[in-house]
Amino acid sequence: GGYTYANPIHAEVLGYTVDELMDMPAEQAMGMIHPEDMMVALPVYQRVINGESVTRAEFRMVRKDGATVWVLLTAVPIRNEQGQVTQIMGMTRDITDRKRTEAALLHSETLMREVLDSVEDVVWSITIPDSKPLYVSSAVQTITGRSIEEFYTGAPIWRKVVHPQHADALDEIEREVAATGWSEREFPILRPDGEMRWVSVRAWLVRDADGRPQRIVGIASDVTDDRKTQELLELRYSALEATANAIMIADRNGYIQWVNPAFTRMTGYSLEEARGKNPNALVRSGFYDDEFYSVMWDTILAGQVWMGRLTNRRKDGTLYTEEQTITPVRNSAGEITHFIAVKQDVTERERTEQLLLEHERLKSRFRREQEQNFLIV
Repeated sequence: GGYTYANPIHAEVLGYTVDELMDMPAEQAMGMIHPEDMMVALPVYQRVINGESVTRAEFRMVRKDGATVWVLLTAVPIRNEQGQVTQIMGMTRDITDRKRTEAALLHSETLMREVLDSVEDVVWSITIPDSKPLYVSSAVQTITGRSIEEFYTGAPIWRKVVHPQHADALDEIEREVAATGWSEREFPILRPDGEMRWVSVRAWLVRDADGRPQRIVGIASDVTDDRKTQELLELRYSALEATANAIMIADRNGYIQWVNPAFTRMTGYSLEEARGKNPNALVRSGFYDDEFYSVMWDTILAGQVWMGRLTNRRKDGTLYTEEQTITPVRNSAGEITHFIAVKQDVTERERTEQLLLEHERLKSRFRREQEQNFLIV
């Protein structure tokens, strides 16, 4: 539950500095979840720990100043070389204003009509059981590319908008609302120009004073960008996992945060063995003095890229030669927070180079001896 990275926007949402979040004990970090939403948030985290990506999860968190903030979480699991989930990479968005808008919808139809036309999400309401439209906010035009008048003609227009491969999505929503009073679904829609967009539809049942079903209200959000963000996160992580070069990410103090499988193949150390360790404690060969490493650190702490070739020692004690590039990573404030090292095992290349040099030396010696023999004759 502890932070290994947080950007300034995430820290601002929670009212903390980035440093405060990074230094925060895991219990305190998880304790920022609103007590009333623990039963909502914890199962979400458990799903990600179990290896499932979560595209949208909404719950409240308590800011440093005690105020409550609603967040929308998108999260993907990070796995080690054994396929075990070791970290969660996520993105949170402050949706407090939107949640307040939803509350206003539930409490006042009048307030809904005055306010909800200004939000980006589509707010809608239909009758029961004939599904006649009561209200559709103007955002429907932006998301679907169709006029708002079309959506007051009834359910057929909604079925026309939904992607044909997900044609039963609306029926499933109505069945779930009828059975449980609530439904949430994601599915693609098609705009008139042929563009496909993904929407998340949340719908719930509203009853009258006698408890009889009165209408269904809901919110439809364009989540296309959210899905692209999640896919990009997964793609970047997969690329780091699959690359042939060894990659190591360390914090500002030089302690390893993450390594890819190529690092394990090159050094013999797994992610679990390497995390939290200083690289020198793992692979230092003893061939270089403290001044060598001091120059390296002075370079990267100054914000410059360090490149070089050095001999290190594997877990099994054998030596290998690597070419390494260490790049500082800065946050939005320009502060160095992490270092990324990209390594390549060049042991065989170095041996070949040495053999070539030895070959050239012997050739040169042979030529000199021939010349000397010629002069003697």
